[in-house]
Amino acid sequence: MLSFISLSHRDAFALPVVMIASVVMMMVLVSGLSATTSVNSGLRQRHAALMQKTASDAGLAMATYCIEANNNSITWTDTKPLKPNTDCNGDEQFSCSGASPSSNCFVAVSGNTKTSFSVGVSLDGSGTASDINSQGIIVNYRGSGGSAQSVESSNSASKTKISGRDGSLYTTIAVGSSHTCAIASNGYTYCWGDNGYGRLGLGTSSNSYTPMQIAQGAIPSGARLKSVVAGSHHSCGIATDDRAYCWGYNGHGNLGNGSTADSSIPVAVSQGQMPNGVNFKFIAAGTQHTCAIGTDDKAYCWGDGARGQLGNSSSARYTAPRAVLQGQIPNGVVMKQIASSGTNTCAIGSNDLLYCWGDGDNGQLGRGSSTSDSYTPVAVQQGQMPSGATIKSVSVGFYFVCAIANNDKPYCWGYGAQGQLGNNSSGDANTPVSVLQGAMPGGFTVKKIATGGYSTCAIANDDKAYCWGSPMAGNGTTSANYVPVAVSQGAMPANTVLLDIARDGFACAVALTGKIYCWGDNASGQLGIGNTTSSTTPAATTMSNWAVSSNVFYVNNDFGSYSY
Repeated sequence: MLSFISLSHRDAFALPVVMIASVVMMMVLVSGLSATTSVNSGLRQRHAALMQKTASDAGLAMATYCIEANNNSITWTDTKPLKPNTDCNGDEQFSCSGASPSSNCFVAVSGNTKTSFSVGVSLDGSGTASDINSQGIIVNYRGSGGSAQSVESSNSASKTKISGRDGSLYTTIAVGSSHTCAIASNGYTYCWGDNGYGRLGLGTSSNSYTPMQIAQGAIPSGARLKSVVAGSHHSCGIATDDRAYCWGYNGHGNLGNGSTADSSIPVAVSQGQMPNGVNFKFIAAGTQHTCAIGTDDKAYCWGDGARGQLGNSSSARYTAPRAVLQGQIPNGVVMKQIASSGTNTCAIGSNDLLYCWGDGDNGQLGRGSSTSDSYTPVAVQQGQMPSGATIKSVSVGFYFVCAIANNDKPYCWGYGAQGQLGNNSSGDANTPVSVLQGAMPGGFTVKKIATGGYSTCAIANDDKAYCWGSPMAGNGTTSANYVPVAVSQGAMPANTVLLDIARDGFACAVALTGKIYCWGDNASGQLGIGNTTSSTTPAATTMSNWAVSSNVFYVNNDFGSYSY
């Protein structure tokens, strides 16, 4: 603020100067306010666009669910579109009129601004549905009474063709000894099956035969899991805040939160020996231990260490992350993928070679003539892999390991009594052996490989699943298979393309459509088909808990707000 003082005649010239300065400062202030308004307007527009996209994506997820739930048929119309408050026919289930509409009418909320969606159908020239269009809608609820004051925007934010639609229901899957967890395209994680020790993360101890959304627990509000893994009796994931969270059995400290108390909701993994500021980028769960790769590209493990599976040169139990020692890993080589099961852990180094540690009884460390345990990482030998071959991915089963080399061929080693090595033998192998072609197509290569229990499954280059070992390879029988056999079609539609697969005493696969198909033992409801009947061929995981009225397609929480 300018202060005016009494001026003598010799300072009379100062008054015009002060007046000019006042005008200049006022112009600067107006200009600054204009610039600030412009910046705030830009922030508001970006925030609104993000809320709008969230709503539109939720509409796509709901549309995809409705198509799948109705055998690839569209049951709503352009005049009766899908909305957050409708069923798959476009019929309203909740009232969205009046000053206080149901929370089921909205996807995301930021103060007085709320978002909704409307999914219509585009028809081609013959009157056949060709596109589904999800429109994100932003409504401002302001003024006395809280009624809708204005629709700020109503733009088509997303569009997808029904064939090859990108609003898939599930994106990734993990299985434990008798439970399953999966991440859905709406960002939420669902688990089902055996809930002993609270391994489903529901906050309860009851088994669930259908998918149920896990509790938020210690995961911060607004954060979602971006990866999930399942051990025998516990589960873990890395959230969008790059922190790790675990739930379930903790008798050996495998939840990593500094205690041995079980938890039926997610708890945060402690920092342990991880340096301050280092978060998580990859996680794997074993029977009673857990391992991870930090953002510093180093490996850390916690839980039971009796067979050396923690890799820290000790057999002790640790309830928080401990650094894996260098062992035979060359200096300068860092870790980029890690896998655990039973009492073993393996990791791929930045040199694309594989290192394992823990139990060695059946040759699962891949170190040749030695079958002794190792409490620090040892290098897996070349075995039947071509000279110079490197490793692209690895999966650890019970007392055996399988990997995909850079020639896209699968190799396995370790315990082989049930045919799980796929080399037409029941003997153990102390170094990698080639998986035989079996029923896989000529010139076969594989894209994904999954081990668990005493069996192995893979997705081959034809996008179909093949399994070997025992029990229930998905081919309609319960016998052991010593070479890959084709997984039967079962409930899968013809020409189903598979994207991800997971294996234990049962197996589950994620299709391109986002549907999950499971087969094998189902004593605890781990197939997610609504009962405990086992299946020797793929069965479709029920989507009953995705019912529109259950808010699966809505965020319905504070989306965060800006101060404009």
